[in-house]
Amino acid sequence: MKNRILYLCILISVYKKSDSVNPKETYKHSWQYITLKRIFDGYVKQEPPPPSERPTDVFIGINVNSFYSISEQSMDYSVILYLRQQWLEPRLKFPSPDGIFHQMKLPDDYGKALWVPDIFFRNEKHASYHDVTVPNRLLRINSNGSVWYTIKISATLSCPMNLQSYPLDIQRCPMMFESFGYTKSTMDLKWLDNAVDIDKDLELPQFKLLTAKQADCSQNYTAARRQINAKPVKEERMRHRGLANNLQLLSGESQNLTGLIRRYLKVKSTGEDESDRSEAYLKTYDQELSKRRARTIDKISRKFFPLAFLVFNIIYWLIYATGEKSTDEPVTK
Repeated sequence: MKNRILYLCILISVYKKSDSVNPKETYKHSWQYITLKRIFDGYVKQEPPPPSERPTDVFIGINVNSFYSISEQSMDYSVILYLRQQWLEPRLKFPSPDGIFHQMKLPDDYGKALWVPDIFFRNEKHASYHDVTVPNRLLRINSNGSVWYTIKISATLSCPMNLQSYPLDIQRCPMMFESFGYTKSTMDLKWLDNAVDIDKDLELPQFKLLTAKQADCSQNYTAARRQINAKPVKEERMRHRGLANNLQLLSGESQNLTGLIRRYLKVKSTGEDESDRSEAYLKTYDQELSKRRARTIDKISRKFFPLAFLVFNIIYWLIYATGEKSTDEPVTK
């Protein structure tokens, strides 16, 4: 009985001792905490990596998770993707504890204090981050100073569409990345080796994904203003308006003159009844001519429209059948 009581007391005392340990105090004495404190001591987030002979190369890649909307009406598409970025930050170098290559995941509080490239979608209409159930982002630094940054984004991007071959059209929708404030002398955007990665189970509404290609769409922006002189355009419009007004006046005068001549001839003519009969004959002739034209158009339409509809269906279904076979290709990168 004494042995059992002693054993129970020992368990209780050990449990109380382990419960008194503060995890925060333990983390403050860890190697990761000490290393991060040393790295970020004096670190300025607003400053890009230290300048050198070459700009900072920022490598970009995407992992397309899903397309959930493609709209011909608004000419845009919506996509969920993982944006991956990698660059070299000399200020983040740290000695590895085992003397070999080492990597470390940054906590959220340190991630907010780190400089990241100011990349945005040039053709963006709307975009948002994913924060359920935690912020969907990963920030990892390596002992050589390289940074790996991944974030999940939902974006709606504009896509100028050519709908001449609708519904057998093939659209090329861009996804353009750009730095908001840095020039190529400070930061240069490049593609990763495996820049575009697409989910193998990806399905698109009403479309088939054919190819995904990378290209360089760099542009130069200037802050100069161009003054546009609208005076010649306004003068030209006034000339056209004046010419139109003159033509209207001339046409009005000619109509008045024609009316006066008709009245004069009617007064001078001795047979008032003859002129009335001639005008009635002209009206009857015009009505009969209109009826003949309407009958002719009806006869032509009865044969032309059904034949045109038949030809259209034959051509449409032939193009549709051949188009389905030609677009049935595997996805390439």
